[in-house]
Amino acid sequence: ADGGQLVLKGTGALQGEPLYHPETGKLYIEIPHTKLSARLKEEGTGQSVFQVREKIPSTVQVELAVPRGHQYRITWTQDRKEMTVKLQNAPLSGKVIILDPGHGGADAGSLSPGGLREKELNLVVAVRLKEKLEALGAEVLLTREDDRYLWLYDRVAIANRAGGSVLLSIHANYHDNRKVNGLEIWHHPEREGSATLAAALAKSVLARTKQHFRGIMASKDFVLPREAEMPAVIFEMGFISNPEEEKLLLTEEFQETIAEGLCQGLLDYFQVPTPD
Repeated sequence: ADGGQLVLKGTGALQGEPLYHPETGKLYIEIPHTKLSARLKEEGTGQSVFQVREKIPSTVQVELAVPRGHQYRITWTQDRKEMTVKLQNAPLSGKVIILDPGHGGADAGSLSPGGLREKELNLVVAVRLKEKLEALGAEVLLTREDDRYLWLYDRVAIANRAGGSVLLSIHANYHDNRKVNGLEIWHHPEREGSATLAAALAKSVLARTKQHFRGIMASKDFVLPREAEMPAVIFEMGFISNPEEEKLLLTEEFQETIAEGLCQGLLDYFQVPTPD
């Protein structure tokens, strides 16, 4: 595992799917129809970071410890005779990201004409985003993980207590005029870091969704962006009152696209030093 990488070479094609156990921080790769070379058998790996052992029947198991704050990447050569496992610093290691799925419990949020409940959509997208951010090394906290009511000030208290790097509140919009559509992002007018975060998220999500953009808006009235002790924004995914956007927001594909955009936006935001 020289320089954070382990190279496995076989005389034939190496099969095998990697399996990562987050609770132990270990990556296991089982390669069937393979035997260890005699030299490796005799010498052993002599490494604490990785172990290579033979399992019956004719399977080699590689066990690799992935240190906290790191991620792994696996590549094969075209003939699959060589597999490289690289360990690298996770780009969001050390960042504490608070995701706030808006509404919940008795507070359903907006309800679309087709019966889409905003509280459920917000949570689905937040959970998808959480998985993506954790894969990049971030520590992610949801203000709610199920269908429960939370007072706005409780949501902010959770974020402030956790010492979050950023707070992102996820919502969907509603308007009595069903023609109104598009994406909105809100922040506090006196928080420069929040404005920077809003801009990074807008750019990344819009590049993927091609939605109409209603703009980055500033208001002192919203509790979360005002009371949070870190950059904080309210992200409105679109109008569930608009038939086209409601249809989109109902699809897993679009929910995934929004989560991808938000994830990349957060990555971009953390690449540049920010005030606040």
